[in-house]
Amino acid sequence: MKTPKYFGYCIYVATYGLLGRQPPTPVTRNERYSKGNAMTENSAMDFSRIQETSDGDRAFETELFEMYLEDTADRIQRLDTAIGSGDLELCRREAHTIKGSSANVGATRLQELALRLEGCDPVTRKPDAQALLTKIRDEFELVKSEIGAYLGA
Repeated sequence: MKTPKYFGYCIYVATYGLLGRQPPTPVTRNERYSKGNAMTENSAMDFSRIQETSDGDRAFETELFEMYLEDTADRIQRLDTAIGSGDLELCRREAHTIKGSSANVGATRLQELALRLEGCDPVTRKPDAQALLTKIRDEFELVKSEIGAYLGA
């Protein structure tokens, strides 16, 4: 059975329904970088995603970001272990989770890197997997920095 193109978004909408919130409308890459949007080509974060999700509730944004940062840091450590031991299943699972949570908070470049790692075999392509993990770590540092600046504003 083939997965529908917007299957992930359907799950996303269902999750927001459980929270009693209206999900944000999907944004194309061109719209993301358009004039007046919260993201530029050099940004690690698209804050319009979290702003739509939170409906302007700054405390909710802070809580979501704190959970995201803590969880993602733990998952990056598990990715390191998975790549080191050649555990394909753990590597894919952690990369998949980072990809999804990063999409939900607007960390689009981190989402794209995690997607690439999700499809990379740490056994047969260990150097590629390690290089992607390094990029993920670097991007996560940028994400943390931008979130810190955003929450401090």
